[in-house]
Amino acid sequence: MDTLATYKQALTGKSEEQVLAEFKHPFLVRVPREVVASKLAARTAYQERASLGVSRSTFRPDPKCEVFKVVRKETGAFIAGDRVFVGRGEDCDLPIAASTISKHHAYLLAGPAAGTANLVEMTSTNGTFLNGKRLAPREQKPLTDGDMVSLGPDTHFAFFTPKGLFQACQETKAPPAGPPARLMDVDPVV
Repeated sequence: MDTLATYKQALTGKSEEQVLAEFKHPFLVRVPREVVASKLAARTAYQERASLGVSRSTFRPDPKCEVFKVVRKETGAFIAGDRVFVGRGEDCDLPIAASTISKHHAYLLAGPAAGTANLVEMTSTNGTFLNGKRLAPREQKPLTDGDMVSLGPDTHFAFFTPKGLFQACQETKAPPAGPPARLMDVDPVV
């Protein structure tokens, strides 16, 4: 399992340009359920501040949060037009074992620029939410760094582009000392 601390350690010493050259796909960072209410409240406060011209405060996940690569299972890539399916089904690109998630819950549609994506709701039973607002069936919304994606009531992720994840890694606490981290392919079934 890769965590934000694993990525932070692996990216240490790399420039933003090197990270952007290495990663062409976005990331989903799992957010614990108890944290979600405060993050959504913070985003609402940000939206109110934004209307007044106050800058956005960056979402800073805990270093222990799981990080999932948004890539197609067959290709290991995420290029313009690709769909990465998320759901309970084993045939999904990101299978998530949770009773409140539909077999084929939602998908992320790759945008034209590397690492960008739109979130699409697939008529799930318990809904797909973007920053606390439920998406209508087949509704498509663009994602930006720090957006909160909720699949049903219990499974929550923060979305990051490669640049956004690099910045989040720069802002997290240092991981514990130990041998160098090695990024592995993640088995997202939990």
